Amino acid sequence: SPFTVSSDSMPRETYLEMYRSLEPDFGRRIQSQMLGVPDTALITKEEARKAKKKQGKSAPEWDLSVKLLNGRDLTAKDTVAGGTYGTAFTQSSDPYVVLRVGASEGRSRTVEKDLNPEWNEEIALKVRNRMQRLEIE
Repeated sequence: SPFTVSSDSMPRETYLEMYRSLEPDFGRRIQSQMLGVPDTALITKEEARKAKKKQGKSAPEWDLSVKLLNGRDLTAKDTVAGGTYGTAFTQSSDPYVVLRVGASEGRSRTVEKDLNPEWNEEIALKVRNRMQRLEIE
């Protein structure tokens, strides 16, 4: 039996009670499986739970607010020829930040030709799974 351990002093009923508390319909499910008779109430309940999960209403959602301040000494990605006959070259970038958590994505405004941009803006993201990483590009 999966509920009996030879060196364990805890009675079998205690193990069963622990499993019952983990799943409210434990007794009915076991009885249905042992008798080989489907329990229509359990099947209906399970289908309703799956439908609710499919709609996404059962998953909680949180708001993540990120305060984006500034960037320092960014790598230049644009080289522009200037000066007389195009002999002077200047290097700059048009930086912006993309934040991503799962399917939720936020983007900062673009700061033109600046390697030390100042954003001072707040980006809000919707989070459905708190274990997902915040990706910053």
